[in-house]
Amino acid sequence: MTNIYNCFPGRWATGAFILAFGLYAGIAAAAAPDILDVRPGMSPADAYNALRAVDPTHRVTVAQIQIPELLGNTPAAYMMAPENLDTLKDNVYVNITLPPSPQQVWGVHRTLTGIHTTRDQIVASLLQKYGSNYVSQLYFRFVWAFTEDGQPANLSKADVNACEYRMGAATELNVPVIGPPIKTVMTSGHAPGKFPDLFDPGQFPQCQSLVWVIAAISGGDLNWILYVDITYPGLQHRTTKALWSFFNGRDTQQQQQNLNQAEHTAVPKL
Repeated sequence: MTNIYNCFPGRWATGAFILAFGLYAGIAAAAAPDILDVRPGMSPADAYNALRAVDPTHRVTVAQIQIPELLGNTPAAYMMAPENLDTLKDNVYVNITLPPSPQQVWGVHRTLTGIHTTRDQIVASLLQKYGSNYVSQLYFRFVWAFTEDGQPANLSKADVNACEYRMGAATELNVPVIGPPIKTVMTSGHAPGKFPDLFDPGQFPQCQSLVWVIAAISGGDLNWILYVDITYPGLQHRTTKALWSFFNGRDTQQQQQNLNQAEHTAVPKL
């Protein structure tokens, strides 16, 4: 069995969950689309319990990151996954926003491999779960857009085109990718300065409160692969920008301290 947790950088904690989730309890999602009952907007504690319910006999593994200037010695969770799954056949993981904003689930991902059924049956199952009113479809890749409370979003074609470019997520302190941060310890100096315009939550307001579901089917001969991805990029962008602002503020403060010190440092004897 391949262990998914070896595929990502970071510290993983199993068994008793060591983080005080109550410190960063998120706003509960009303009825956003879900995978295994985990949905964007959930608090980390609720997501942990939902993943634990997949198989109560196994643990949930949690990836953690340290932000000493913000949290001291207490790590923050940024990803979790059920420990029992054979990730070669069923790969599930959950992305969590980071402080200083309240921590919430922003992404849920699942890849099922070796599905021994027909493609039509897989499509029917997707339409039953997420609805027939998808906003785009190309071959066997379907995209749905929902509001925060789980209602199908009423988008114009222009909005769909504009917002699909912003479906990706700017992760905490690195380039826009879906997945965990590269760094396992964050300190001042990591923030690049200006938040990317493409993902700036102040831009394209019609895109900021959308939850996206992307499902893609590949394979053949009754041996299919199903990829389902649910993300709330607007939530991730807002919380990431808050973290960047924190670090940029720390950098500005340090620069001012350096300047003040320099102003009181004598010039070497000439």
